[in-house]
Amino acid sequence: MIERATGYYTGAVGNDGSLYRGGFLGEFEDPDNGTTILVKTHRPINRATAAVLLIRNPYNAILAEFNRNHGGGHTGHASREDFYDREVWYAKVLDQGKRWKMLYNRYIRSMPAHVIYFEEIKQNLKGTMESILEFLHVDIENFDEVSPLRPH
Repeated sequence: MIERATGYYTGAVGNDGSLYRGGFLGEFEDPDNGTTILVKTHRPINRATAAVLLIRNPYNAILAEFNRNHGGGHTGHASREDFYDREVWYAKVLDQGKRWKMLYNRYIRSMPAHVIYFEEIKQNLKGTMESILEFLHVDIENFDEVSPLRPH
C-alpha cells in the first residue's frame, strides 16, 4: 500500500522472489542503502532508527502463522487435526505469543514508532495511510496522479 501511495520502493528483510516478480522492485534492495522508504520485517532490526508498527490482534496473528506453517504457505489453512494436536498448537501459541510481545515491546521502547492496527486499516484505510505518510514525512500533494515507482 505504501509503494502504491508514494511511488517509492519498499523492501523486506525476507527477500521474497514472488513479491519482486509481482512488481515490488525494492524487495531485493539492501535495507541500508537508502533506496527504500520502508522495510518489512517480522523480527527486530538493530540498525532501525524508526518504525511503522502494524499490530494485529495476537490471536489472529498466531492463527495466521499456524495456518501458514501447517497449511502449505500464505494462503493455506491448517487441518482440523493440526489443531487437535495439543502439543503442536499449544507450543505454537506459547512461542508466537512471546515473539509477538517481544517484537512490539522492543520497537516501542527503543525508537520513534508509529503504531497502526490491522483492524483499523480495514475500517479506515485512507486515514491510516495519511497517518503513515505523515510519519514518513512524505508529501503526496505534489505527486502525479499515478507516480512511477522510484528509489527513495
